[in-house]
Amino acid sequence: MMRQRRHGLKFSKTASLKFYLLWPLGSRKLNDPETRTPNTKQQGEIKMERKYHIVVIVEKTGKKIQITGYPMTHKECCTMKSKMAEYPWRRIQLEEVSE
Repeated sequence: MMRQRRHGLKFSKTASLKFYLLWPLGSRKLNDPETRTPNTKQQGEIKMERKYHIVVIVEKTGKKIQITGYPMTHKECCTMKSKMAEYPWRRIQLEEVSE
């Protein structure tokens, strides 16, 4: 049984959804420099950034609790910090990792 799909494509019920979703990519040459997305970090162009941990300080006791499990960039930490709820009993801040 054939069914009509978007863009006028016809395929059976058992046709792979993966094929349907990836079909437009098949006509493009993957190794062609014009169609590839440029690689911003070329070999030898490693940008060194400072790394941080997110630390919560309990105002009542002054106790520090490290939230992050590994050092992250400033942008990553700010994104993660923005998703945390603010409470008057704690202070959330970034601490630079000493290397």
